Amino acid sequence: LQPYFAGDTLLGGFRLCGISEKLCATRFSIFLLPPSQDRNVYLELGIAIGLGAPFFLIQHYEADVPPALQSLGRYSQGGLFRTMRRELAGQIEEYDFGVVRFVSARAAGRDQPKYLVAAGELVEDEDFEYAVAEGIKGSYPRLEAVSLTEPQRNLGGSGWMLEQIVEGIQTSRFAIYRVDEDCSATTFLALGISIGLNRPFLM
Repeated sequence: LQPYFAGDTLLGGFRLCGISEKLCATRFSIFLLPPSQDRNVYLELGIAIGLGAPFFLIQHYEADVPPALQSLGRYSQGGLFRTMRRELAGQIEEYDFGVVRFVSARAAGRDQPKYLVAAGELVEDEDFEYAVAEGIKGSYPRLEAVSLTEPQRNLGGSGWMLEQIVEGIQTSRFAIYRVDEDCSATTFLALGISIGLNRPFLM
């Protein structure tokens, strides 16, 4: 195994393209879900999900994992790579451990007349979404806005799960993301999925 870490030097090109290329070319990726507000790992995990690349999740014991990832299997016994190497060494050698590949059927047909809005889950989200809607309706009067955090009526208000986020990104004409210091890990995850799926978005 030749480990590559996200902070390592990438040769040439844009950093985001280099990360995407690494996720495509490696056998699998390992993502440590952090307790901090550094959400870059969720962006990279989203890219892996969008690409359909296999990955292994490690959850720090203090990490607050977004609801969209609750259904995925996570290793939570050790937060450090040294511990993981010791406890999983035999299993890694045999390629027999919890590496998963999120597979979602590509949406058939043309884009639906809607766009996805990820406002960042802040208090002023409604103002942001209203401002976006006002700006878009002049050029796209028939497009309907769909919020990333809007509960789905057909699910009894259970909210968006990972499959729904992927489907929403796949079928929307485009997505709009507000990325700032306070936006949620789910926003970063969805942005990464848009990149991995090669879907149009405005950030």
